[in-house]
Amino acid sequence: MNWENVFATTAVGIITGMGGYFIGKPKRRAETRQTMAEAIQKELMALTEIIESWRDQASALRVQVDEQEKLIAKQQAEIKQQRQQVQDLQAKIEELREKIEKQCNDCNYKNEKP
Repeated sequence: MNWENVFATTAVGIITGMGGYFIGKPKRRAETRQTMAEAIQKELMALTEIIESWRDQASALRVQVDEQEKLIAKQQAEIKQQRQQVQDLQAKIEELREKIEKQCNDCNYKNEKP
């Protein structure tokens, strides 16, 4: 066995392996970075879509809340008006009751006179 051939073959193998490692390492790092960047970009796009969806839903809810607030204000005005009508009707009822009582008292007074 020739030691020079064994040494040369071993040295060539070691040098080739080290060269491949040192040349391939930056390439693997670049590929890893690109893969990570693509994954981050996909996540950001998904988050952007989610945020846009939430904004749309929030806008729709704001419109619904505004409509409900207008409806509540309208109903409160109607309630106020109806309460006033109730008070007016109660006053009329009291006025009519007093008139009826007066007329009944007058009738009783006239009927009691001989």
